[in-house]
Amino acid sequence: MLFVSLFLPFVVFADISLSAPALQEKPQINWAFSAIENVDEKDRELMMNDKNPLLELFKRELPEYNHVFFYGTVQRIEHELKTTKLTCYPASTDASRRLEFSYATSLAAYPTPMLITRKEVANKIQNKNGRVFLKKLVKDSRYEGIFIDARSYGVEIDKILAGSENHFKRRVSNPIGSANLQMILNKRADYTIEFLFIVKSMEKIRNGDDLVALPMEDIAASVTQFVICSRTPEGLELVSKLDRIISQNVEKIFYKEAMLRLSPKNNEKVFRKEVEKFVRGRSLRSDIRQ
Repeated sequence: MLFVSLFLPFVVFADISLSAPALQEKPQINWAFSAIENVDEKDRELMMNDKNPLLELFKRELPEYNHVFFYGTVQRIEHELKTTKLTCYPASTDASRRLEFSYATSLAAYPTPMLITRKEVANKIQNKNGRVFLKKLVKDSRYEGIFIDARSYGVEIDKILAGSENHFKRRVSNPIGSANLQMILNKRADYTIEFLFIVKSMEKIRNGDDLVALPMEDIAASVTQFVICSRTPEGLELVSKLDRIISQNVEKIFYKEAMLRLSPKNNEKVFRKEVEKFVRGRSLRSDIRQ
């Protein structure tokens, strides 16, 4: 038994009463998560990872699989989805483009990301309500935006970023984290868009007090988070199981709390309505995208 534990580290994810051959007979899900830097453990709780309550639900409801986890860039995750039998990414804010190489089902309502900029820029671009119009900003040649290559920021934002005459650039960020925020602080760019768990970590960055997070006036209060799996027969079978698990549990208190714990304090009432809307639309209804 000692020999097996040394060479099969994934045993820790399975029932230790099973023999090694039995473990090997189970299909394996490779759960993929975005690699994040400069985020402490408290803020990391807001991320989608193997400790997330919804992932715990999947592990509990799918004992017929071995569950293995890895962290990587968006490019690495998409490569795994395209080339492996059964990789799943449970934090996708884009289903349509990724349907070329995956199956998907809606998982949760997630707070919309914020526009991050320096104080001096914020004073020039925000309206009297402390918000900014993204459609207008991305076409303004006075300000340089910076976005992560191949990353989705939600359907509404992605449509705006795909528009013509936009004035911003994309770059490979490895891993996702403070790199773009540091570029803004160093005045190598003027703004970016990020989600709550990154915004919460701004104080970890040198001179992070100079950064401001602005809500976007022309973007809804939430985005839909999807779990997507490899576009293979095994992936479709698993997405069908996940879809059923979600619809059967989404009305339960623990599931709602898993979404509500992400609520921004300055927009909690609005986001709570978004969660209830998602629950009503998802309860006992299939939402498989293929």
